Amino acid sequence: MTPHQWIADSGRLIAFAADGSLLVTGQHPERLTRYVGPAWTMAGQVNLQGVMSALAASPTDDEVCLGDKTGMFYRVAPLKKRSGSLKGHKYELGAVAYAPEGQRVFTGGGGHITPPDHTIRCFDLAGRELARVAGPRGTVRRLGPLDDSVVVALDTADGLAAYDVPADRRLWMVPASSPEQTQGPFAVDAREGRVYAALQTEDYDWVLAVLDARTGVEIGRAELFSSLDSGHVDDVVLIGGYVALAMGQNVLDPWLRKAKVHLFDRATLACGALARGPVLEGEEQTRSLAAALDGHTLAATMQDLGIAVFDLRALA
Repeated sequence: MTPHQWIADSGRLIAFAADGSLLVTGQHPERLTRYVGPAWTMAGQVNLQGVMSALAASPTDDEVCLGDKTGMFYRVAPLKKRSGSLKGHKYELGAVAYAPEGQRVFTGGGGHITPPDHTIRCFDLAGRELARVAGPRGTVRRLGPLDDSVVVALDTADGLAAYDVPADRRLWMVPASSPEQTQGPFAVDAREGRVYAALQTEDYDWVLAVLDARTGVEIGRAELFSSLDSGHVDDVVLIGGYVALAMGQNVLDPWLRKAKVHLFDRATLACGALARGPVLEGEEQTRSLAAALDGHTLAATMQDLGIAVFDLRALA
């Protein structure tokens, strides 16, 4: 399957707003741009100060949160900044995410050059800090909220863990001493209470594991590819009945080598098997993915080429 549409935008961070439009930032110079389908034409743009390190769109409202050291809120249509900000982290934000009901925003401390501040924080939509948890020893790369209190996080030191932020405690962690090298991306299904995580084994083989989001107990897993295939996983999102993975260039396996985005059946994976589903092809390595709430529109940043937008209904 070839891309449904191409967007000539060099942005690194992408997210679909609740209205189905695509928000992009991470360009040079820094700006926030809104694109509207089906032709994915530009529908608004604002200039930003600083280098953005995190982006998330509300699942229920007409707004997006992004930031460097401070989280900022923007209305989507028309694209403009609104009052309120997320302050408190010592350095830049490593990640930001809305809770499923859209009334809370979680942030994780970052630090590429400077040390991270080792906290995950919860804010209301006015920018008031409601709670924080100390614990992540590294830069928080990703957050996946289950509700207004519990969030799954990936950080560069401890790997994958879940935290009850108001209670200031960690619920579970895939420990660093386990066979999995837990630096791979993940996605959370808050309704089903599951985490889909790309993990590396001690032999550097990649697996896709399904975990209970409340306990961290593994429900199922499937092998993706071995270390001999020279591949890696850059992103994971859930869309419709699929788990979508952005996989890096592969040397030996022709099926893996030609595909940039791989779709795996979620129900089959839960049974312990791996269905090699449809392949979405591209010319360059896929860096990040975003899934629209409609369940069939998927965007992928393609290195040096722009953003590819796929319509999964074309797979039928």
